[in-house]
Amino acid sequence: MKNESVLITGASTGIGYATAAYLDKQGYHVYACVRKEADKLKLEENSSSRLQALILDVCDLESIERAFAQIQSVTKGEAFHLVNNAGLSINGPLELLDHSDIKKVIDVNLTGLLTVTNIFLPLVRKSKGRIINISSGHGLMANPDKSVYAASKFGVQAACDSLRVELKPFGVEVLALL
Repeated sequence: MKNESVLITGASTGIGYATAAYLDKQGYHVYACVRKEADKLKLEENSSSRLQALILDVCDLESIERAFAQIQSVTKGEAFHLVNNAGLSINGPLELLDHSDIKKVIDVNLTGLLTVTNIFLPLVRKSKGRIINISSGHGLMANPDKSVYAASKFGVQAACDSLRVELKPFGVEVLALL
C-alpha cells in the first residue's frame, strides 16, 4: 500500500473512472469525484476501501470547498496529487452554439480546473505532490466545429505552462496529458 493520496475529478466514466480504478489497484488512497450519487455508489462497489467517492462538481465552489475540508481533515502529510480530468465537449460552429453551452464548456474545462487547483494547491504544495491536467490535442491545434472546446483546452495548456513555472520552486510537478 502506498502512502500517497490522489484526487481525481470527473471520475464517473471514461478516463477518470479508469484512472481511479487503476490507482486504487496500485495502492493509492483515491478520492474519486463525481456529481451523482449513483456514480458514487458504482465506484465504491467496484473498488477497495482505499477509494472514497466524493460528490464534487467542479462548477460548484461550495462542493469543492466541502471536499477540501473533508480531505484536509484526514490527511497526515502523505504525498497528495491532483488529477484534473473533468471535461465537457459541445461541438458545432460558434455561431450556432447557445451562450449557455459556451459558458458550460469553459466553466467545466477551464474555470473548474483552475478553481479545484486553487483550493487543493496547499495540500499538493505541502507534500510536493503532482498536478496532472487532462487536456486534448485540440488544446494544441484547433479544428472547425471545435472552437469553444479548443479554446478551453488551449487555456488548460496555458494554465499548465504557468503553473509549472510557479510551482517548480516548491517541488511540485505540473503535467498536461493529451
